[in-house]
Amino acid sequence: MERLFDVIVDSEGGAEGKTGARLGIRCAFVGETAVCPVSARCSSVAELEAAAEKVRNDLDRAVDRARTLLDGGTEERGNFLSGDMTAEELWRALEALPDEAGFAETFNGLEEERRRQVAEYVLTSCNVFTGRPALFSSRYDAETALLES
Repeated sequence: MERLFDVIVDSEGGAEGKTGARLGIRCAFVGETAVCPVSARCSSVAELEAAAEKVRNDLDRAVDRARTLLDGGTEERGNFLSGDMTAEELWRALEALPDEAGFAETFNGLEEERRRQVAEYVLTSCNVFTGRPALFSSRYDAETALLES
């Protein structure tokens, strides 16, 4: 089996002029293979190890979800979201939900502070003119931090 994970070296140097690294995952699209980053830029071994631990934890969560489903259990909405997820990770998990109603229900079920963090991420970092970010921006009420029906 070909290696799934690799390292992306950033020789630009960043602010300190030091070489950095990102963890990456090999992706194949239309016959082309690329290594896509799955971590932020790390400038030390400690940062890289912390990033690897986050990837391991996320993979463990996915295995636990699959185990529940394969054992014939059902997954309750929102139980795949954890308190240690960043706003970007929460958004990616919400964005992956298949239906708009479940998407809105799960988002609205988050604590207000987490909803505001996700909203800030979406409204400042995503293209709000297409896809789920467009739906989010059109239904988000900044006063209540909820998605309206």
